Amino acid sequence: IYAVWGFIPQLNLGMVVKKDVSELVQKKVLFSFFIFLSITLALISLFLFIYGFLHVKGKGMTAKGDDVLRVRKHFLHILFWLSLFVLSLTFLYQQFVHYQATNFVEKQEEQFLAIAEQQIDHSLKNIEGIAYAFAKDYQTERIKAAQIEQRLDRDLREHPEILGVSVAYKPYKYAENKKLHAPFYYRSGEKIFQSSLDRYTDYAKPFNRETSWYIPTLKEKRHWSQPFYEKLSQQLVVSFSVPFYGPKDTEEKDPLGIVTVYYPLSSIKKLVNYYDIGFSGYYFLLSDKGQYIYHPFDG
Repeated sequence: IYAVWGFIPQLNLGMVVKKDVSELVQKKVLFSFFIFLSITLALISLFLFIYGFLHVKGKGMTAKGDDVLRVRKHFLHILFWLSLFVLSLTFLYQQFVHYQATNFVEKQEEQFLAIAEQQIDHSLKNIEGIAYAFAKDYQTERIKAAQIEQRLDRDLREHPEILGVSVAYKPYKYAENKKLHAPFYYRSGEKIFQSSLDRYTDYAKPFNRETSWYIPTLKEKRHWSQPFYEKLSQQLVVSFSVPFYGPKDTEEKDPLGIVTVYYPLSSIKKLVNYYDIGFSGYYFLLSDKGQYIYHPFDG
């Protein structure tokens, strides 16, 4: 088994591609089979000559029989060393084939991993672009507060690769008499549903596992979450969040809230499975804590 490691920096995830080298060795083993076949035939011949030698010896020695034995002994010596030579060639050939196959698998997996990482990186940058576009359009007044839900619905329909998108206002930023306001549009199957994060959780509360993206985003100005289970869509997702600001806050000192785009890990699976990694090849994802995020044999 040969494995190559890769890394997805945005998600802080490791990606591993594994493949059985014997899958390639078996494709070149026919030649070795014929060599083994020749050795088998040689051994059978050796057995027959030994049997003949014992048979002649048991009948007593004559001048003619002694000549026959001498010829057969000479031939047996030649056959023995020839068989040993062929066996050595077979062993060396197999080692050479295995070495070639290992190098080929290594290069093939490294190329595959590089392509997969590029595709994933491109997809994740598109996710970031959706969030940044909303934040920019809100600050430049291309969208108003009353148009937010319409924009979330549009973004979700125009980007089938994402699972959901939400806007979570900071406490009392949406309205003086309302602490929290967080419209959330998400996809379930082929249908789009509307909900509100503030209906089932206080997302501004510290150490809230359900909305662990909120406080880090306010501190870091941008944040990719660790994979987590999203309850409404019932899928394993990662999310990208950025703060958005009001039109008058040109220095971006006091964000109004957080816009978050949810990306299903199943989309990464589709990207990677697009490439052929052979019958025995497969990949899996690991978190920075060594936990399996995805494995093809997790069922």
